[in-house]
Amino acid sequence: MNPQEQTDYDKPVAYDTNGRPLYAHPAEEPHEPAAVPTGAAQPVEPPEQRQADTEAQQRHDESTKRYPDLTLVDGEYVIMEMRRHWIGLAAPLMAGTVLVLLVLGGLAAYPAIVPSGNPAFGTLLMPALLLLVLIALGAYIPIWVYRNNHFYLTNQRIIQELQVSLFSRNEETVSLGDVEDVGFKQTGVIPLMLDYGMLELSTPGNEDTYNYTYVCGPKAHIADINEAVRSFKEGRKVSWS
Repeated sequence: MNPQEQTDYDKPVAYDTNGRPLYAHPAEEPHEPAAVPTGAAQPVEPPEQRQADTEAQQRHDESTKRYPDLTLVDGEYVIMEMRRHWIGLAAPLMAGTVLVLLVLGGLAAYPAIVPSGNPAFGTLLMPALLLLVLIALGAYIPIWVYRNNHFYLTNQRIIQELQVSLFSRNEETVSLGDVEDVGFKQTGVIPLMLDYGMLELSTPGNEDTYNYTYVCGPKAHIADINEAVRSFKEGRKVSWS
C-alpha cells in the first residue's frame, strides 16, 4: 500500500483466529493539558464598591484632620457634630457680669461712700483688680467645661465626650448596631421657645442610657440618628450631609 494513500478505516485489514475482522485506527494524539496563564487576574471588585470605599476613606481622612482628638477606625468618618445651645452659657456669663459690675460700681462710688478717703482709694485698686481676675476665672471655667462637651455621630458609632469638670473627662461610645431607642425631652416654656432639649439613647434591655443635654434642635437630630441606625443595621451605606 502506498503510504501516501489514505487508509480506509471501514475495511478490515486482517482477521483473527476466529475469523473476526480487525480494523485499523489512527493513533490518537496525546492531549496536552491547557496551559494555565501565569499571573491570572484575581476577581475584580465592582466599580461601585471601589468608589464607595474610596469615598469613605476620603471622608475618614477629612474627619481625622477636622477632629484630631477623636480616635476613628479605618473607614469611619463623622457625619454630624451636635451643637449645644448657648443657653447653657447664660448662667455663668450673667453671674460673672453682675459681679464685675458690682466691683466696678463699688470702686466708682467709693469716694461718695467714704468721703474721708480712709483707706485711700489707691490702696483698693490692687485688691479690686485681683477680685476681678478671680471673678473672670470663676466665670470662664464653667464656660470652658460646657464648651468641651461634644456629641458626634459617625457612620459606625455615636461618640460622646464628657468634660465633667476642669480635671475630669471621659468618653462614651455606642455602636449604631446597639442603639435600640432614640428620644428627646423638652420640658418647660424656655426650652420649647428656644428649641433645645435633651437627647436620650438606650441599648437593648435598657442596660445603658446615654443622655446629652442642651442640644440645639433635638427633634431634627433624632431623625438623622434613626436613619443612620437603620442604614447600619440593614447593611446600607450610612449617608452624610
